[in-house]
Amino acid sequence: MNGGAPEVGLPDWSTDPTALGAHVTAYFESFGVSSCQVTDAQALGGSGGLTIDLVRSIGGIIVGESSAYAKFNNQDQSTSEGFYWPAIPADVVTSARAFHDMVADPAQLAAYKAKLPADAQGEGGVVLHHTSSSSTTPFAAAATYDVVMSAGLLGLPAVLSFDANDNPVSMAW
Repeated sequence: MNGGAPEVGLPDWSTDPTALGAHVTAYFESFGVSSCQVTDAQALGGSGGLTIDLVRSIGGIIVGESSAYAKFNNQDQSTSEGFYWPAIPADVVTSARAFHDMVADPAQLAAYKAKLPADAQGEGGVVLHHTSSSSTTPFAAAATYDVVMSAGLLGLPAVLSFDANDNPVSMAW
């Protein structure tokens, strides 16, 4: 919506993050988003009100680069929204589930982590990644084991990613 439109200045559809999250989820479901892929609805607040950001997962595995967000005013008009939720190839989902199941077993997780570099021994998990909406490269998707480091560049958390064979993955999604 144009930033100068009067609808932008109207109050939020609701000030209740739970109700607004359900509303935004239903909105995207009306376009065909599977409810089983919406893991969470996070309220992001600011001086302009509440925007709901949906978190995507497939089979309990978070999909890192998928994006669905919306902000509604009290006239039920979307004043801001974005959507990039591409289909993930079945073979990638199958391998992600196998990888997830492997690291869910404490003995297999310990054996897997023992092969990783010393700085990647912290907590981690399997994440599905795909090419971002702004990428100019062909679409790609993969499952990685992501370990969040305490601090990286500019004090922001750094993430190290590894494939199921414990090889580093440096793909910029």
